[in-house]
Amino acid sequence: MDGRGGLRPCSLHHRLGGHPGVNDGRGFLFVSHRGDITPSGFLPITAGNVREDDIVDVYRNHELFAALRDPSRLSGKCGECEFRSICGGQRGRAYAVTGDPLASDPACAYVPPGWEA
Repeated sequence: MDGRGGLRPCSLHHRLGGHPGVNDGRGFLFVSHRGDITPSGFLPITAGNVREDDIVDVYRNHELFAALRDPSRLSGKCGECEFRSICGGQRGRAYAVTGDPLASDPACAYVPPGWEA
């Protein structure tokens, strides 16, 4: 607590001066009302189901989760961005627009140095 009734920002949040990025599959997962395991509620790619699969095993070992945790797997502008390890872009938006959860975030206005579309 910060003494005023609010929570203190985590040290990473504080050092970055803002939000540390999107968490789809990076320390976060979503379980739907049907038990489907996805990286987030905004990235509806099913990696398993809690009725049939070990949720910890899915998080640790499923190819989708492994890919989302590896910033070197991002493509396009996000793959070239020097902030990809911190931000990572919005994977659900990339998937919605391109069909590829590792594609560039189409709403990101930042252009990495040397990037040519």
